[in-house]
Amino acid sequence: MACGATLKRPMEFEAALLSPGSPKRRRCAPLPGPTPGLRPPDAEPPPPLLQMQNPPPTLQQPAPPGSERRLPTPEQIFQNIKQEYSRYQRWRHLEVVLNQSEACVGIICERLLKDYEDKIREEYEQILNTKLAEQYESFVKFTHDQIMRRYGTRPTSYVS
Repeated sequence: MACGATLKRPMEFEAALLSPGSPKRRRCAPLPGPTPGLRPPDAEPPPPLLQMQNPPPTLQQPAPPGSERRLPTPEQIFQNIKQEYSRYQRWRHLEVVLNQSEACVGIICERLLKDYEDKIREEYEQILNTKLAEQYESFVKFTHDQIMRRYGTRPTSYVS
């Protein structure tokens, strides 16, 4: 069994590599700070919702040196959500179109096969008519030669 190792690109290159019109999806960026679902049992309860929207500056974790990370602006967040929504709508539209087209594929294939069969039939008839015309020409020539050989230059009469 084959296995391979992959390396993830650093998050700082994410914005530089993917353009806004790129069909690739952006990687989910982890939010700064502790994970909300994982708390030690002796930790204090989570702060109310209003306090979470404006966290005090003392709770923010300092960024590690060398990784200056900027949070997306509300406009960037809005644009990202808008792009994801449009991708989702296109995907849903394709899913509906594909389901409808499965029923139409048989009809389309039948039509194509019938057209192809008609084309082959016409071609076959044309070839047969050509062969029949050649055969008739050779028969007429043969008959004429036989008559000329048998009777030669004698005058023809109505009574044989």
